[in-house]
Amino acid sequence: MAEAREAHRHLLNQRLVAHDTQCTCYLLAPPQDDMSPALESAIPHGDLHFILKDPAHLLPGTSQSASRAEGCLPMLLQLLHRHSRLVQATPARFLLTHQLHQIGLALQATAVVILLACAALAIANMREIQSLEQRSTAAKARGYAAEQALTTLVASSPTPPHPLEQLQITLETLQHLDTASSGPEPALRQLAAALSPISDFVLRRIDWSTNGNADPTKGASASGQTLTLDFALPPEGTRERTGHARRILTALGTIPHAHLHTEHVPVEMMTSQPLSPAVLEKNAQAAGLVIRLEFPAPKP
Repeated sequence: MAEAREAHRHLLNQRLVAHDTQCTCYLLAPPQDDMSPALESAIPHGDLHFILKDPAHLLPGTSQSASRAEGCLPMLLQLLHRHSRLVQATPARFLLTHQLHQIGLALQATAVVILLACAALAIANMREIQSLEQRSTAAKARGYAAEQALTTLVASSPTPPHPLEQLQITLETLQHLDTASSGPEPALRQLAAALSPISDFVLRRIDWSTNGNADPTKGASASGQTLTLDFALPPEGTRERTGHARRILTALGTIPHAHLHTEHVPVEMMTSQPLSPAVLEKNAQAAGLVIRLEFPAPKP
């Protein structure tokens, strides 16, 4: 007991145990050794208390004869062997080594966990890379198949009768004409306003077209227009026929910005044509006045 008290004081001096810590000292003694009187006579020393323990309960299988012959040393060694790394009354430098060893074990465990996490992440990335490579290979295979199909289609397609560039220009021209916003309506309105003073004219035919030299990349409203007019004239009476033709020409000449061209006039109005009876008879049978009106493109 004196040794136990000395060890307790040593623990207190080394500040390994606080003064308010309850410390228990177990007295190892077999039942045949009656230690009760000594235990009862022991006065509690501060926070140190003594408790009697049977060694057979702590270390089952230990022979009592060996304990009585050699004392408690074999039993103590066996107890320490079974419960290793227990903090004993050791110097501070050895206790620090033990604490550093425990810290090292914790760091090793942390490193192992981090290593396992990195390995799992690397495996996941490798699987994702393999999946991406498979998808890329499949996409390349589909692209190659589409290219082969397109090559086969081009090879089996018939050759167009005209160059592709000319067909493309024609198609663009038709599209622009189809989407034209104005069409012949403005020109027809001007024609109707110019011919409104004449009440007895007969318009046999009217043709509308755009100028052939217009820009094909522009719509019909942005290009020039042409109206071809075929008027019927009185079949009898030279004076009436020429007078009717002059009234029509005068009325059409009032259309602003329009260029007037005569393609067919009565023979009486032709200065270079000789007026023979046969010519007069033929002109009377096919009396007519054909005029071409050209409207320029509107200025932007």
